Amino acid sequence: MIGIVGNRGGFREPGGVRKLVQLLCQRLEIEQFTYHILTAKEKSGRDCSSLIMVGCSSPWAYGVALKSLIQRPALPIHWIPCFHPPRYVTHPWKARVALWALRGLQMLGVHVYALTQAEQTELNAGRCALLSLPFDSEEAFQVQALKRMTPIAQRPLALVFLGRPVSQKGWPQYLAIVSHLGLNSLALVPFAPEGKLPRTLTVKIGLHDHEVREHLDQCQLLILPSDYESFGFAQAEALLSGCCVPVLGEWPLWLKIAELDWRQLTPWQAAERVRTLLKQPATLASLQKQQLQAWMNLPERQAPILPDLREIDADIARRRGTDRSSDRRNIHLTE
Repeated sequence: MIGIVGNRGGFREPGGVRKLVQLLCQRLEIEQFTYHILTAKEKSGRDCSSLIMVGCSSPWAYGVALKSLIQRPALPIHWIPCFHPPRYVTHPWKARVALWALRGLQMLGVHVYALTQAEQTELNAGRCALLSLPFDSEEAFQVQALKRMTPIAQRPLALVFLGRPVSQKGWPQYLAIVSHLGLNSLALVPFAPEGKLPRTLTVKIGLHDHEVREHLDQCQLLILPSDYESFGFAQAEALLSGCCVPVLGEWPLWLKIAELDWRQLTPWQAAERVRTLLKQPATLASLQKQQLQAWMNLPERQAPILPDLREIDADIARRRGTDRSSDRRNIHLTE
């Protein structure tokens, strides 16, 4: 059985890590692996033949890894940290601690996986591979969506924000841009934001995936001024739903279209750039298509999707010298 480790209580907090775990579990089910999400209430990993760690912000997870390595040195551990480099985040010391820890764990035999080439260079201490994330069913979704998506120029809402309404995701900047722009806009968030909202902003809370896609189909641009994005689930969801996605933070995978690099703009300047684009629907549609094509052809997205489960299987067999067939049975998922 494969143990999946993140926070002490599982993966309850909305965001990219939780989405990644959902996709990972889907992949494990397809490959017919038995897995279990570990929490602090359990004897961490004692019945697991390998561990997949996801995220890098939980001290408890590092403790699980170290304890497992001490008690069971042959236990294969694979770590997808979704790492944010210190220079791009509001709490750089936390990122530095994570960086040192992830490098040190590689020296103890842990395999680490980076989502961009820049992150791989920063994290690499001998056991760091590059991988892409599965945006499950994205190709099928894209084919279906292209048949029914509302043309970008006919969409009634100018802007949309998708994610947690917190400073890390650029919520204050988004509010400032919406206020400057003065056009009807939307925010799709997992919980109610604090503070006063612009009168032109509509907030939708706690929507299901299909509802999110329906709302994205009514919006022209995703505005998400987050400080850093390893992969960008929200950006990819919006792009595949026909929105244009200007880059407003350090997002290494999203810097292919120069006209959409808005990292240096103030909220007022970003609002004016939006206003200009909305007056040029043909240009806006062209940029969206260019961005989608660039995204689908990223070199990073041609890397192996998630840790190769066959390699995990072989790693377990090599280290343990055991038959893994018993791990290919019914799936167990608990949080």
